[in-house]
Amino acid sequence: GKYLKPKNLGEAVNEKYLEHDPFIAVDESYIIFTSVGRPGGYGSGDLYISFRQPDGSWTKAKNMGDKFNTAGYDFCPIVSPDGKFLFFTRKGDIFWVDIKVIEQFNPAARGTVKK
Repeated sequence: GKYLKPKNLGEAVNEKYLEHDPFIAVDESYIIFTSVGRPGGYGSGDLYISFRQPDGSWTKAKNMGDKFNTAGYDFCPIVSPDGKFLFFTRKGDIFWVDIKVIEQFNPAARGTVKK
């Protein structure tokens, strides 16, 4: 019935670069977001993913690679209401993939990603 005080997700997610457009899983098990200017990125804005650990901390954010990121600006990740698809925006177009693709970024999540 009320808003809670915001908490910083810490250095595993937040760096000195710009992070925005977060999508947080309904069960709060992962977050996908856009970051701008991180070293090793593919373009001006890339998608990153971090998983919540049992102690409540977050894994170091991982760049989602060249299947999601281009030399352009990739942003606005969101999962469909039924939990089956990940949508994101690139060069003014919207793309979608089966949500199971995120399991490749966290072997511990295999078979646990909610549909």
